[in-house]
Amino acid sequence: MVNYLLDYCQLTAVLHSPVDNVGYGDVGGSFQGGAIRGMPTPRIDKLQSEGLVLTQFITEPGCTPSRAGLITGRYAHRSGCGSIIVPGSPNTLGEEEITMAELFKSAGYNTAITGKWHLGGAEQSQPTNQGFDQWRVGVEGSSDQASYRGGMQRAGFPEAVIAKAVPQIWEGTAENGLKAVREYTIEYRHQIEADLTKASIDIINDLSKEKEPFFLYVGFTNSHYPIRTAPEFTGKSPAGPYGDAMMPLWNWIIEPEKFWMLLKLQVLKTIPLWFGFQMMALLHLMDLWRLGVALTVSLKATLAMEMKALCVLQA
Repeated sequence: MVNYLLDYCQLTAVLHSPVDNVGYGDVGGSFQGGAIRGMPTPRIDKLQSEGLVLTQFITEPGCTPSRAGLITGRYAHRSGCGSIIVPGSPNTLGEEEITMAELFKSAGYNTAITGKWHLGGAEQSQPTNQGFDQWRVGVEGSSDQASYRGGMQRAGFPEAVIAKAVPQIWEGTAENGLKAVREYTIEYRHQIEADLTKASIDIINDLSKEKEPFFLYVGFTNSHYPIRTAPEFTGKSPAGPYGDAMMPLWNWIIEPEKFWMLLKLQVLKTIPLWFGFQMMALLHLMDLWRLGVALTVSLKATLAMEMKALCVLQA
């Protein structure tokens, strides 16, 4: 059914971007936030005016369960991811789960992911073992783990113990495996959104040259604690650090000149593009996603009833 829906809609490119811990009232337009709260979202507002906006759904109040629901189309507890996964937790996405990426693969799509995953540290749970061909600027868990080094140093832990506990940034492919490319630190929080944006642009540039369609999942890390922003956005919002963290999301992912023009020129000129942005957790719809009723993408939230928006753009 999902393959039929994909074929029928002729979706040659699908871009889904979950942004972390952004709330229903943080965005303008239909959600009555944005400029009213001191953090304008003009590009999101424009997408809403030109596309389809969905505002009612069921969601989960946490990173792992919301993402598990999205990626599997099932209630999170059914996949063993009903609570937020922390280091040492036995919870992890099972090998037997059928993910959104695997469904796209079965329909002939190339698949890629950048940024945050947070569905378990076991080998079978990694995105490259769950249907994604490649992972760039990969964050396995929660961004609050970036503060581990400082806290452990202040507590007097030896470096050997700290080195085993601190999070890493991962990259690799399903064919060749994953490797850690750098430590995920508080300092890197200032840069990570720009890096994963660039990686996403590079992937779109590469995959749009292939004959196969593609599915790209862009897992931004803001506005999750600890909030850090690039210098060009620091202190720019009257809403304070949280507003500063919102501004690069809308400037980089939604319509940065390079990113937007790339999509316009290389993707939208020939096919429709579904652009979904996750503002806080996702739609479960009692497993109807598996039946093809809700082949869609959403947004991640901290409250139990948050918002889902999907913008469908036509060439």
